[in-house]
Amino acid sequence: MTTTTTTKNPALDALHNAVNRAIADGAPVFVNQPATVPAKRKQSPKQAAFLFFLRNAGFSYDPKTETARAGRARCARELARAERDVRALGYTFGWSDDWGVGNHHDFYGEAYANGEPETCETCICRNADGEIVASLGCIDDADREYRRMIEAELALEALGR
Repeated sequence: MTTTTTTKNPALDALHNAVNRAIADGAPVFVNQPATVPAKRKQSPKQAAFLFFLRNAGFSYDPKTETARAGRARCARELARAERDVRALGYTFGWSDDWGVGNHHDFYGEAYANGEPETCETCICRNADGEIVASLGCIDDADREYRRMIEAELALEALGR
């Protein structure tokens, strides 16, 4: 049975309904919800990165082979490791405006019925030689934390992980 979500945000409704249909059809479960993390104490940079991604990043897991908690931890470790490794290799990330799509409502439809985003950007990952190794466009209203997650995901892609 598939449930239908109705909120004031059509884009969120569409996402929830698509995920519910996919789960009902037997797809692996992908979750993005706040993690419960112990109170702060002195942390190494590795621990701080892991906890950042544990708290903020989405994750995937296959319920046949691991628990949601194990999948969340695995994905957080992978993102933290990729972020660290690309820095060590001298990779860089550049952000620029990406309004090529024009009016979001006209292009994407009802998902943007409540108005246009404040920003629309592209992130490009370059290796130490300046070659583009990964990129993502049409990133809307990204704050500092979301930029960090985008860069870590691009790092995974650039490193072939």
